[in-house]
Amino acid sequence: MTSFRWQPPTASRLLLRDILLAASDAVRLSDAAIARLQAAYAQQFDAAEIALFDSGTSALADAMRRTVGSVRRVAVPAYACPDLLSAAEVAGVELVLYDLDPVSLQPDIESLTAALADGVGSFVVVHFFGFPVDMTDMRALAASRNVAIIEDAAQAAGGMWHARPLGGWGDVGVLSFGAGKGTTAGRGGMLVVNDARFREDPVTTRHDALGVAELLRTLALWLLLRPGWFALPSALPFLGLGETHYHPASPVRGMSRFAAALQWRRLTQVEPERLERRYAWRELATGLGSATGVRVLQPLEQNAAGFLRMPLRLSAPPSDASDRLGVRLAYPRTLDEWGSAAVVGRGHALAGARLLARELYTAPVHPRLSSGARRRLAAALGGHAPVAA
Repeated sequence: MTSFRWQPPTASRLLLRDILLAASDAVRLSDAAIARLQAAYAQQFDAAEIALFDSGTSALADAMRRTVGSVRRVAVPAYACPDLLSAAEVAGVELVLYDLDPVSLQPDIESLTAALADGVGSFVVVHFFGFPVDMTDMRALAASRNVAIIEDAAQAAGGMWHARPLGGWGDVGVLSFGAGKGTTAGRGGMLVVNDARFREDPVTTRHDALGVAELLRTLALWLLLRPGWFALPSALPFLGLGETHYHPASPVRGMSRFAAALQWRRLTQVEPERLERRYAWRELATGLGSATGVRVLQPLEQNAAGFLRMPLRLSAPPSDASDRLGVRLAYPRTLDEWGSAAVVGRGHALAGARLLARELYTAPVHPRLSSGARRRLAAALGGHAPVAA
């Protein structure tokens, strides 16, 4: 793979005006910036509680801590971001892995059922790349086993399931506002408590950080996450941009006031950016057509997905041209292959997860991807050997 990457894998239409106004809000409003964002999301999700954190990983760790019960065990998909391992280590819980369907990215019900039988307090459902999981089935399964659902909607990017926002179906939901999560605030995460059993009052998370580091980070994102300019940071291998890494656990902290102020200003842009990504998705999918060796994975609800990135199963690594245009291997290994002591069991074999770790790549569909870039990307992705079912 070449280190010169012209196209960022994800990008959001950050406005300099919003960044500067958010910086002013963080100073002027102080803690009211946090309360304002909590109130907006509490209304959107009709939630029992909204808790804001420095990252989606911190929010997920808090979700595990609240729902795991006395068994201290959580079932999670075997193919997922390794940040799930970090969250488990922070929460002090053990993980039981379950498999995924490599075509739909839905939980393998037989494997998940076996994992739940291993004695868990809750299980995590992940909406990969904005693809909604069938939450109707998940809620029925959770009720039959008397376990809680942690809905990981970090990649939801404005996606819905049956007209309800992703993150609003589980007993608790987790959202992320990081750089690769669609509409970004630079950094931050959120816990949506939908079941009042898991509400904590008073909330003890502190939000004493103004967010100067987040401000500088967001300014860098505004400048560099655009075609052409992205080549500058991507040429620096120590930054590891566009790559998946395991990050050691770090303490849970509250969201900075700047990140809260910026996310509040970006709330009205979530749906317009989702629609832009949907249009780009359809144009790229049309361009790919019946390209040999490329399987475009499809969401269950085509119009309601978040379309964060386009997941593709490829029979071989992409060409240098595809790499430069933002095609990335999603997750290079399953969770049990990262060497974390948090993983203690699994529900049946993990054949689907292991296949995804070998074959699943993602292509960009963000608002800064031009029609010309999509046509070049479709052309560069052609010519692989047939993909297995």
